[in-house]
Amino acid sequence: LAIQRPYRMALGYLYWLFPDRFEALRQEFFGKTDPEEARLIRLQIDKNLNSPLTSSCGRLFDVASALLGVRLVSEYEGQAACELEMVADEKTEESYPFEIKEDEDRLVIDPTLTISAIMDEVRKGKKKDLIAGAFHNTVAEFITETCLRLRRDSRIDRVVLSGGVFQNVLLVSKLKRKLEREGFQVFTHRLVPTNDGGISLGQAVIANAKLGIVR
Repeated sequence: LAIQRPYRMALGYLYWLFPDRFEALRQEFFGKTDPEEARLIRLQIDKNLNSPLTSSCGRLFDVASALLGVRLVSEYEGQAACELEMVADEKTEESYPFEIKEDEDRLVIDPTLTISAIMDEVRKGKKKDLIAGAFHNTVAEFITETCLRLRRDSRIDRVVLSGGVFQNVLLVSKLKRKLEREGFQVFTHRLVPTNDGGISLGQAVIANAKLGIVR
């Protein structure tokens, strides 16, 4: 449901990141939403009811799209992210702050500062295309920074960009330039889809190999 209605994902983020200010932020950015629906979203998060955590970068694009009012309800998969890409100013060099935290043996990208900055820009009346462009720059920056940190320990300088979010041509072009500038060798999809279609193909290959059909 949250994928079909990006505004629900945004409300979930707002409550998770700013619980004490949630209702005020809901009214400010999503004033036309049903207060009862918002209450149920809060209840789901508090009680952990049908509200699994997600690390999907695509959901972050949904949040940005909803906050900018680009797409609140999606009619097809990835529509919010697609329209955010379409509206983005490709030339802007601005970006927003972010944090990368260490959690045991993992690096976790914390978008709190990014989302706060986007909300501030909306309040100031900044053009959507500039905010969307800066958001794309930010995502490219935190992925690059994550790769740099991982390389310090692993000494691996090859990066494979795979997953639905990398259907975004603008993001891939910005990220590829940044990574190559840092000395990484970057691999992108050419024949196999980068989204769930590629996963399905991979699953079929693994299944065939296990069954001994393909060697």
